[in-house]
Amino acid sequence: MLDVPSPCSTTTSIAADALAGSVTGAAEAPGARAIIALRGSSAQLVLTSLAGPPDGQVYQAWLLSPPRNPVPTGGLLAVPRAGEVRVDLPRLTGVQRVIVTAEPEGGSLKPTLPAVAVVSVPG
Repeated sequence: MLDVPSPCSTTTSIAADALAGSVTGAAEAPGARAIIALRGSSAQLVLTSLAGPPDGQVYQAWLLSPPRNPVPTGGLLAVPRAGEVRVDLPRLTGVQRVIVTAEPEGGSLKPTLPAVAVVSVPG
């Protein structure tokens, strides 16, 4: 079973074309935020002030569209010193949440560890 925390309930000042989420656990750092920026039919996951993953792990983003299995968004996420990561997302039709997990180096075929970032996508 995949452990997905509830979305952040605090009010955040962001653009109207963005969805705010939460950052928890190992990735949590002061000011850390998870946002999906929407522009027309394209979307981008933006993670800011993110702490790096634990040693021997990498971050990997997933699309959750229950009851289907989670789908990886593509490559593994490298966190630069500045802590900002941007990931282009495919169409979000039918997607309920975008999550980020810390996975073993090389990534996984399915999420194996609890989510460290979650953004809910309104249906």
